[in-house]
Amino acid sequence: MIITCVVGERHCMHLGVLVESVLEVCGRVDVAVVHQDVPRAELCRLREMGASLVAADPPIRADHPLDAIPLKTLLWRQGYSATSDEQIAFLDCDIVLRRPLDDFFRHGFDVAYTYKTHVDENLDWPLNTGVILARRGEGAGRFFDLWSRRTTEIMGDDQAMSRAAGEWGAADQAALGEMLGTRRAEDYAATRTREGITFVGFRCAELNETRCVPLMDSQHAIHYKGRWRPVLPDGRFTRWRPEDKCREQYDLWRRLYERWHKRRAEQAGQASRGDDDVRDT
Repeated sequence: MIITCVVGERHCMHLGVLVESVLEVCGRVDVAVVHQDVPRAELCRLREMGASLVAADPPIRADHPLDAIPLKTLLWRQGYSATSDEQIAFLDCDIVLRRPLDDFFRHGFDVAYTYKTHVDENLDWPLNTGVILARRGEGAGRFFDLWSRRTTEIMGDDQAMSRAAGEWGAADQAALGEMLGTRRAEDYAATRTREGITFVGFRCAELNETRCVPLMDSQHAIHYKGRWRPVLPDGRFTRWRPEDKCREQYDLWRRLYERWHKRRAEQAGQASRGDDDVRDT
C-alpha cells in the first residue's frame, strides 16, 4: 500500500503523475490519497483510476505554505490509522515510482527513512522525508504520533524553527533527526532502536532520488522536489536543473504527465457526454 497526501488543487498534477507511475510499475493503483481542499472533479478522476480516498478529518488549517510541513505529518498519521495494510510506503505526491519497493521490507524495522551520502545535494541537511516506509505495529503507530507532534511543536516556536531550517532544512526533518539522535550517515545505515521504535535508513540515491542525474536501475523512486518546480510541466530548464543533466528524468516525468493528461481529458469528455445524455432524457 502507498499512502500520499494532497492539499489544494495545485499539487494534483504531481499526484496524477505519481498514480500513473504506480500503475505502470505495480499493474494496479494500490494508493490511498489523504486529501484536503481538492476539487471534487479531481477526486473523481483519482477514484476512477483506482485510488482510495481519505478525507482529512477534521480539516486542518494551512494559511501559509510552510503549514504544509506539519500538515503532511498529520495527514500521513491519519492515513496510517485509516488503512490496515501491514507494509506501507508513504510518498510525497511529487515522487515518481520506478521500481517495486517490496525488497526494502525484507529488512527488520518499524520505520525506514532516507538519508544523504557524499553524492547528494544539500549535505548540510542529512535527511529527506519524502519517503517513509512503515511496518504496521506499535512502533510505527508511536512514530507517527511523536513525529507529527514534534513537527508541530517546532513550527510553533520561532527559535526552534530557525534552528530546524538551518540544521535540517525543514521542521519534519528536524523532528525525525531528533528522534534518531544523530546526524552521521554511518549511523543512519545501521538499524537503531529509539523510544521503542526500530529504525533503519536507506540511501536517497536508491529510495528517494533527489539529484538531477541519469536514470539508473538502482533508483526506486525519484523525487521531483523544490528546484524541479520551475521546470515542470513544460521543460523550462534552469541553472539548478539544466537540460544536459536532467533530460532523462524530465522525459520520464513528461511521459507519465502526458498519459495522465490524456486520461484526464478522456474522463472529462465522458462526464460531458453523460451530462448530455441526462439532458436528452
